[in-house]
Amino acid sequence: MDGLAPYPVMKDSGLTWLGQIPDPWKILRAKSVFTVVDVRSETGTEELLTVSSNDGVLPRSQKTVTMFKAESYVGHKLCWPGDLVINSLWAWMQGLGFSRHYGLVSSAYSVYRPKPAFTNYADYFHYALRSAAYKWELQTRSKGVWLSRLQLSDPAFLDMPIIVPPPDEQSAIVRFLNYVDRRIRSYIRNRQRLIKLLEEQKQGILQRMLGHGLAPNPKLKLSGLECCPLIPEEYTRTTLGRVCLSIRDGTHNPPPAVAGIHRLLSVRNIIGGRFVTRADDRTMSPDAYDELQRSYTVQAGDVVLALVGATTGKSAVVEEMENVTVQRSIGIIRPNHRLIDSRFLNLVVRSDIVQSQIRQIMDKYAAQPGIYLEDVAALQVVFPSLDEQSSILDAVESQWHPVDTFISRVSAGIKLLREFHVRLIADVVTGKADVRCISRELAEEVQDIELEEEQTDLDQQTDDAEVDGTTEEAEA
Repeated sequence: MDGLAPYPVMKDSGLTWLGQIPDPWKILRAKSVFTVVDVRSETGTEELLTVSSNDGVLPRSQKTVTMFKAESYVGHKLCWPGDLVINSLWAWMQGLGFSRHYGLVSSAYSVYRPKPAFTNYADYFHYALRSAAYKWELQTRSKGVWLSRLQLSDPAFLDMPIIVPPPDEQSAIVRFLNYVDRRIRSYIRNRQRLIKLLEEQKQGILQRMLGHGLAPNPKLKLSGLECCPLIPEEYTRTTLGRVCLSIRDGTHNPPPAVAGIHRLLSVRNIIGGRFVTRADDRTMSPDAYDELQRSYTVQAGDVVLALVGATTGKSAVVEEMENVTVQRSIGIIRPNHRLIDSRFLNLVVRSDIVQSQIRQIMDKYAAQPGIYLEDVAALQVVFPSLDEQSSILDAVESQWHPVDTFISRVSAGIKLLREFHVRLIADVVTGKADVRCISRELAEEVQDIELEEEQTDLDQQTDDAEVDGTTEEAEA
């Protein structure tokens, strides 16, 4: 980073959001750079691809996508390596990328191919179009009455300005960003491994508390549970349904999205062990909300549980919230407070006692990750008296506190590094930082980093979930 410097000669780009660019660089309209590709599959047997804001275009088999597959893919669009694929409904969230694969994409997607003069620019355009610098441009060109329904049309994209550096400079930019990207991803994976180990430490503390209580030498009995074979004599073992007043899910028929204060929440709102609202929550009309409230109420003290998707089993205790209800992806568990405290029930649900059962259930539904309400009601739980529940809660929170504090510090470091990465890419692809000299020095080291990356991926496959508990990415 010490060698980064501005270009010696700059000129006005003519674009407010872009400002100045290096003197030899050009601004062209996308129609001068790309052509529209609309070739349809006749058999529907080609490899199915997906587009995500995190990774661009990947085979669907490499991603955790919770949407059901279509019965037939005949008529879906085809794309080839080097083609730009844009999820037109999520272009404003960088739902686009250049494909390295031949395969099928949704017929609602747009596919563009660089013209012959720009065939070697695919990697640079991939960085540039997915950068923070282009987010405003993509959003303003996407039209619609609601943020989640903004759509980027072919004419709107083809009229968009495209930054075009000289060939040698775009190659240097790609070399530099590939190097930095590998370095940062490697560091983040190591931090994620550390967080995983710390979470396992927390799980060990919880398992010990639930399995042995607070007494130094408790009398134990057989529990009949594989992951916790012995529990204190005074503990009760029963099904979740027997300690709850109700177990329901959210609405299966979401009302139309309308701007307002009445929110429809989902598994995306279970973040960092809490159930929270988000700036991009779907909202509805007051009348639609009142209608849903007849059947789908959520109140403080309920435990919400993710029922579908890659995060199935994630839970949180509902705090005081107004004007919220939930989608079917969320289970609403209302405990009987004469038997079990909400916070203690949430600890039990987060423990291996329940999570191991959820994993076994999910194995039965491999085609669509998730669990049904009858499965939730049948989950085996163990708990002591209310007084001891309170004491265990205090003990767990006391022992978790230093671990959580360290996890927060590591997560904050990851977040800052990601923010730096985003800013660096934007500065480099728009010519605010000159990387030509640095890039030449990196030429030989890149190969070593590639080997390191390959070995890291072999050692541990990691998913794309944000460590700080952010969002499920938009996919189709």
